[in-house]
Amino acid sequence: MFRDCRSFVSPCRPEAHGGLAAVHIDPKCGPALLLAGMNGPNRLYRFRGGRLVDEADPVLADAGAATLAVAGADIDRDGREELYLQNCEVLAGPKQAQDRLLTRLGRSWLDRFDDPYVEPLLNRLAARSVVAFDRKGGGKYGFLVAAYGGPIRLFEIDASQGRLIDSAPAVHLDEIVGANGFAIAPLEGEVTGLFVASAIGPDLFFRAKPERTFAEVGASLGLCTEPGAQAALPVDLDQDGRLDLLQVGTSGPHRMMVRRGEADWHDVAPALFAEPSPVRGVVAADFDNDGYQEIFLHHQGEPNRLFGWREGRWRSLDPGDALEPAAPGLGCIAADLDGDGRLELLTSYGESGEGRLGWFALAKDNDHHWIRIAPCTAAGAPARGARVTIEAGGRRQVRMIDTGSGYLSQNEPVAHFGLAQERHVDRVTILWPDGTEMSLHHLPADRTHSVQHPARLRDPVSRLSR
Repeated sequence: MFRDCRSFVSPCRPEAHGGLAAVHIDPKCGPALLLAGMNGPNRLYRFRGGRLVDEADPVLADAGAATLAVAGADIDRDGREELYLQNCEVLAGPKQAQDRLLTRLGRSWLDRFDDPYVEPLLNRLAARSVVAFDRKGGGKYGFLVAAYGGPIRLFEIDASQGRLIDSAPAVHLDEIVGANGFAIAPLEGEVTGLFVASAIGPDLFFRAKPERTFAEVGASLGLCTEPGAQAALPVDLDQDGRLDLLQVGTSGPHRMMVRRGEADWHDVAPALFAEPSPVRGVVAADFDNDGYQEIFLHHQGEPNRLFGWREGRWRSLDPGDALEPAAPGLGCIAADLDGDGRLELLTSYGESGEGRLGWFALAKDNDHHWIRIAPCTAAGAPARGARVTIEAGGRRQVRMIDTGSGYLSQNEPVAHFGLAQERHVDRVTILWPDGTEMSLHHLPADRTHSVQHPARLRDPVSRLSR
């Protein structure tokens, strides 16, 4: 499936890396790849002249900060994404490293955690993933932090004071957890659900309530089991056009949880996929544009595994150069950084410090068509948490705009669909986190379509909010 493109990454040195995030911090410069540095600088890669080039300034690079997880989201509704850097020099217990929440101001950065009023709220315990979360559905995001032996944190800007607050207690999300990460998606119809992958005890599943608080209901749904998952992703696992939940773990079997009826969840993972393995990162994406997603399991110390939907079931595939028999795998995402309409696989390597950023492209070009849908908020920022469904060639495909998942990492905020031989899409339906829905018809293939939130289209002031 993949060929190694690391020779086109500059620099690409052996370092211990944490997670990866495809972010949009400057609309004029396009997407960027933020790579967390565990024993070296953070790096901000952009595609320039056929190469990935590091453009991180000294503030963002922050060498020695021991960054583990990264994510981007527009928390102040200015149309640009802020960056959350989850810094952690220990695996568990109290930590000394301070997290950072960076806002771009011209050519400089503002760290919102430097506000003395925020100091009592800072996370002082080891943590894992961080994800973007639009809990009110209005395009104003917060950052959920997966604590490891402490309460879940939800950092948002208080509209009345303009300062950061931890909203988790107020919305009943401040559970004491040993969490690896989250998966956010409307898994039960149109209602937002928050799945917590837990390394300590069973997984958790929070359902949004009408008063904008959350209730933990995982046990009653049969969705959460013990031992908990390493990571989870919302994926259409049975090709019925609805989102299911992929769960991968290190202590128990990998699971493909599919909904039957309205509330019953069942594991349909084939034996070859379910077999436990030392997985760290996981990504689901249509790398070959055949209209069906592949699932890549990034392993630590064992060969990586790749599965694809073939002949009506999930089958093992040859990952090619991405096999990496004994690499210290950690995070992985999919993104089209070079803009050719084919997703690349990007991987990071931790602990030993022997890995380099992995950049893998499709080994053999094909003539498959594709379409990319990039929904925006009313402020013009990427609409993370939106659901995109397309209808083409008699099939329906569905994707989530990633908020951060797959362990420590965050995919690009674009819904990428392979179309095989189809040259157009009959219908595209976008569901924003606030419940707004829009349908577009007869869109041409082989291009990216940016879709503005209807509120932005109606309001000339919001169109100038950048």
